Amino acid sequence: RVLFRSPYQAFDEGDYETAYAGFYKLAKEEENLAAINYLGVMHYLGYGRKRDVKVARQWYEVAANKGFAGAQFNLGNIYANGEGVKRDFTKAYMWLYIANNYGHEQANKRMSLLLRYRKLFPNQAMHAKDLAENFINASKQ
Repeated sequence: RVLFRSPYQAFDEGDYETAYAGFYKLAKEEENLAAINYLGVMHYLGYGRKRDVKVARQWYEVAANKGFAGAQFNLGNIYANGEGVKRDFTKAYMWLYIANNYGHEQANKRMSLLLRYRKLFPNQAMHAKDLAENFINASKQ
């Protein structure tokens, strides 16, 4: 008999209501960045909630601004795809660069794809890197 099921386990088992409640509690009580990102994922995918990319973006922004690479990657993709926001490849590249800096395994590949398919000019990529470096340096202080 299981007395406690983590929200991660509930999510993996498809019990999205339990998962959402657990992630919400972790987010609010402990400011758990992975839980905050999962809340964004659940809104983005419509798991246990109505699909709402704008709400997903708000959750991602909270975790991304506090240094969570998964949320930074997700935010980069939202800007690259123009989902719930005006498509902005400079912002997308900036967030992907930050995610890559924080160790996200897929961020570098996604950045390369943006460049390969000429979604932004080299000067835009340099500007995005400058913005990302400013974010990274500010977060170290």
